[in-house]
Amino acid sequence: MVKIGDSEVGIAGFDFIMWTGYDARDKSEDEVKAVMLEEMRKYNYVPKAVEKEYLEAIWQEYKNYKFVCKID
Repeated sequence: MVKIGDSEVGIAGFDFIMWTGYDARDKSEDEVKAVMLEEMRKYNYVPKAVEKEYLEAIWQEYKNYKFVCKID
């Protein structure tokens, strides 16, 4: 579950999204975010009105994921 605004939202394909971000780690932060958003959309409906909130939430999860997994 990922906190989006005041709600906890399940993200389908979470591990795939995290690894897609990791695979793009040589790109700029904005490019990595774009790749992750594209991957997230493969598995989840992301309403345009809250796209920024979803992206920031998944980015925070990605930073935590890298730390916990001790990668880069």
